Amino acid sequence: MSSSMDQDAIWLLEEQFWLGDHAHYRPALDPECMMCFPPPFGFIVGKAILESLSQAPRWSSVEMSERQLLRPTSGLVVLGYRARSIRQGADPYEAFCTSSYRAAIGGWKLFQHHQTRIAVTA
Repeated sequence: MSSSMDQDAIWLLEEQFWLGDHAHYRPALDPECMMCFPPPFGFIVGKAILESLSQAPRWSSVEMSERQLLRPTSGLVVLGYRARSIRQGADPYEAFCTSSYRAAIGGWKLFQHHQTRIAVTA
């Protein structure tokens, strides 16, 4: 991940986990992925993530600010950011997020995602 184009691609991949549908997140999700969400959801692992995502209403928009990208070693990318998202009929949602991707055959695979909810600002 040496060029800005590669960085743009990984950020777009992350954005599509918020906005995309099953066709996006199924091939981009590591089968052993772990996600952690604020209560009442908690931890979701593996196949349960696909079931959870397919039943959840999708976000209509997401803004990612305070972006950080780390490459601790070859084949790994860690993203950190502040997300502000909107879903039809719901209050805006804000969270500090981290996502970890590993290089795999067929592209980057998400293997970890964490959200810490924060107070929504006006």
